Amino acid sequence: MQRMPVADLAGPFSLLVVDAVGPLPETESGNKYILVFVDYFTRWAEAFVVKKLDSVTFDEAVVNGVVAQHGVPSRLLSDNGKNFSSEVAKSFYQMLGIKKMFGAAYHPQT
Repeated sequence: MQRMPVADLAGPFSLLVVDAVGPLPETESGNKYILVFVDYFTRWAEAFVVKKLDSVTFDEAVVNGVVAQHGVPSRLLSDNGKNFSSEVAKSFYQMLGIKKMFGAAYHPQT
């Protein structure tokens, strides 16, 4: 695996990084996880609380939380979690034209 050169960043949302936090103590509304998105170019960060970490929940967070407000990112970097690498997720990336990239889990240098 190679490190990504900073020169590959064409502008805002050319690379979006996502990670999942949890499980955490369940809230009154049933949320146990946090999906964290960071734009590599601007360092903008946003987090969404979710009840589960499946691909459908992830896709909904991307569409409703990111794409609806900022447009479709060119590339998306995540670890190899099932919610990021399932067939549902792969179809989602292809449908939106997102180039999917994987980094090592628990390896903040990627």
